[in-house]
Amino acid sequence: MSGYRKPTYGAAVNMARLVFLLMREQRPLPLDEILERLEISPRTARRYLRALNTGLEAELGSPRIQLIREQGREYWTLPADDKLPASHYQLASLWIGSLLMPGLDGTVVREGLQDVMEKLKEGLGPGERPFLRRWNRKFYHTGWGVKRYDRHDEALDRLLRALLAERKVNLTYRKAEGPPTRQLVHPYTLVFHRDALYLYAFNEEIREHRLYAVDRIQKVELAPDRFEYPEEYDPRQVFAKSFGVFLGPDEAAYEVEIEFDASLYDYVANRHWPAGLKTTPVRDGKFRMTAVVTSLFEIGHWLLSLGRDARAIRPQELVAWMRGEGEVR
Repeated sequence: MSGYRKPTYGAAVNMARLVFLLMREQRPLPLDEILERLEISPRTARRYLRALNTGLEAELGSPRIQLIREQGREYWTLPADDKLPASHYQLASLWIGSLLMPGLDGTVVREGLQDVMEKLKEGLGPGERPFLRRWNRKFYHTGWGVKRYDRHDEALDRLLRALLAERKVNLTYRKAEGPPTRQLVHPYTLVFHRDALYLYAFNEEIREHRLYAVDRIQKVELAPDRFEYPEEYDPRQVFAKSFGVFLGPDEAAYEVEIEFDASLYDYVANRHWPAGLKTTPVRDGKFRMTAVVTSLFEIGHWLLSLGRDARAIRPQELVAWMRGEGEVR
């Protein structure tokens, strides 16, 4: 006599649903979530588990559904080699991500992304392929005002190689004023900000960190030497007190406070802003925002773009600049 109740047709359907659920989620699922989604009892779930593992272990040599217990909870999962390599939902997510970088069309970055997407498509089963019909027309990015980097494809290619291999590079860089200069740098991070690319790197000659606009890099030459990527370096800390990418000395931190008209609340409060920005609730038709930055340049120009509905409260340097006096750095 077998050790478990013989499954019925209804049970067989539920067991198929269980396996499909674990394959689709591609993560350990808590048992209570499985019970809720399949609308079965713990006793029934364990009967399915025994039936599946007993039957499939005889065919495949190992249990198909594995149990994990962590912090008093039980999780069920499939072995790594049983999980789907991709799904139509993941491919759509990847496609949306690529749309957010329209300026990279015609570059090695976009080509690499397309190669990955093609490989993931090959891993889709017949049941998921129909979801990809017309998918490139279901998401659209206008690309309004974005910088184009197709002319900088060779430079981007070499920068990516240097970043991944942690190799020094010689940059021929064109500043806003003056002739191009050649600089030996250690590339740390490729920064994507407002549809523009920047390279944050350590300049060997002046022994300082610098930010380079990629569209101003005229030439990239890979140097033979590697550099030691600093373990303590974290770009999130570097740009923590920047309202974008402009950086000033840490000792020059400004405490900024701005007052806005209530009509701007959704625009300001429902977006991600850097520099630890905080907003207050609306009171008497106004609300305020505070931030700590090391450069007033970007936040000052942002305020100007908002017109009369935004007013600088502090620091005094920003207040004066908004009145047309002095300048901000």
